[in-house]
Amino acid sequence: MNAITRIAAYQDNAPAFPEKRRERRRYRTIWISDIHLGTRGCNAQMLIDFLDSTDSETMYLVGDIIDGWRLKKKFYWPVEHNDVVWRLLKRAKRGTDVI
Repeated sequence: MNAITRIAAYQDNAPAFPEKRRERRRYRTIWISDIHLGTRGCNAQMLIDFLDSTDSETMYLVGDIIDGWRLKKKFYWPVEHNDVVWRLLKRAKRGTDVI
């Protein structure tokens, strides 16, 4: 399946991970980098699906989580980007060390 076929077959209501598990996978540490919230290229729904299917003791937000340079040039912030931020804050509130 090439990229054009995947784009044509894409449905907005389809989960980014179609084989999404019912139980959450547990990890000691999760590292997240290069999300680029605030850009059109950000695949926030895929990150939401990942966050909804995993738990961890510690989560490191390493870099380029929010793309401030792009936001300065042209503001782009869809609701999915808010959903990512709320999920990260919720994890911190529930005891995950978010660093």
